Amino acid sequence: MAGLTRDAEARATCLANLAWAADRAGAQGLTIEPINGRDMPGYPLSGISDALRVILRVGAPDLGLQFDVYHAQITGVI
Repeated sequence: MAGLTRDAEARATCLANLAWAADRAGAQGLTIEPINGRDMPGYPLSGISDALRVILRVGAPDLGLQFDVYHAQITGVI
């Protein structure tokens, strides 16, 4: 989990760590999961759009989105 912060330095560290881990995971891949802000206030990935921005920014081909129906429903995606 990314932790409970929206601090720019923490976000940059998270992106760097994801890139490092994705590079080493290879075909096994990694996923990140957005968690709704109601259940986890302050979590930096509070929606699918946040997670997709991170995935695009990291640019690793094997970094994916873990779609959780519960969290998507709470945030109004479905």
